[in-house]
Amino acid sequence: LFEVHHRIKNNMSMIVNLLTLQIDSLKNGEAIGALRNAIGRLKAMGVLYDKLYRSDDVNAISLADYLPSLIEEIISVFPDRYKVEIDTDIENIKLDVQRISCVGMIVNELISNTMKHAFTERGNGAISIGASHSGDTVTILYEDDGSGIPPGISVTNPQTFGLKLIAGLAAQIDGALEIDRERGTRVTLTFPI
Repeated sequence: LFEVHHRIKNNMSMIVNLLTLQIDSLKNGEAIGALRNAIGRLKAMGVLYDKLYRSDDVNAISLADYLPSLIEEIISVFPDRYKVEIDTDIENIKLDVQRISCVGMIVNELISNTMKHAFTERGNGAISIGASHSGDTVTILYEDDGSGIPPGISVTNPQTFGLKLIAGLAAQIDGALEIDRERGTRVTLTFPI
């Protein structure tokens, strides 16, 4: 299984490289953006398989080990990353591959959307990501102090691919999502272990 994780990570890396080469040949901004989003999602999964390959347990990994590396990988692709302060408070919670993969993809979508849209008017900002558990329930709390999700975008019936993906991933792990857009964006994801 360690070898399988290593091969998956290497295959994802190859796909990322191929998509990156494809971007260089494109002129359509929408197509370039879509490919960059796909690359971000693949990198998020690549970080997971790299952590699983290096872990003692091939079936589970700690959020405290996974999320900081993932956050660093996601942020690294944005040119304005130095203007955004990242604060994390992540407990050592071991999750199986399915749950941690879904959490990673959700965090990827949230950070990517924040970096693309939330700080455009002022250029700098702050993101806070926390993970805690109580009994058999895990809570992931994501906050940014950006412009917030625009009123025209429905979070209960999402029209954007990113919000649809977040809702679908939360459902896969029997999670519940709460989104508050009062001051910036605050997303609370709770799910059973």
